[in-house]
Order: sequence, then structure tokens, then C-alpha cells
Amino acid sequence: MTLKSANEALEKNVENDDLVRFAYIDLLAYVATFFIKYRFENKLTQKDLAKRLEISQVMVSKIENGKWNFSMEKLNKYVQKLDEKLSLKIELHTIK
Repeated sequence: MTLKSANEALEKNVENDDLVRFAYIDLLAYVATFFIKYRFENKLTQKDLAKRLEISQVMVSKIENGKWNFSMEKLNKYVQKLDEKLSLKIELHTIK
């Protein structure tokens, strides 16, 4: 599901499962933005960032495009390799 389709779905009746998917999409976008911003601020290519993280350039592309089904353990490992901090806040609500 893309951010566009998530926004379109919000205009319709939303189920609790949809809210979980929207929260996950939002989280993926936030993580992607973190890595893109880091790369931009440090004047790095995806290949340069991949080398710092000890992963492939393809994986960096997946992260930056929100196609990475990450674990908190892996995310923490990558953030530590960059000597950075990343704060995440997740809120899940039910529809009544």
C-alpha cells in the first residue's frame, strides 16, 4: 500500500486493520526519510551508505523506498553504525 492509497482509504470507512497498516506505512516513511536525510547531509551515494552499513546498495534503495520489512534489532544496528539517534513513536487506536 502506498501513501497515496492510504490517504484515499482514509476518506472511506476505515477498519482497525487499516489503521495498523497506515501506522506501519507512516513508520516506513519516517525511517526512509531518516536515511535519505543522513545521506544528503553527509553527501553520500546509496553505495557509500551501503558500505557504512555493511549492506548492499539494493538494500539501501529498499530502505529509502519504504520496501524494507525491518526488525527493530536491524534498524538499531544500522542507526548505531551511523553514530546517530532515531526516535520512533507508535500509536495504535481502535475505531469505536
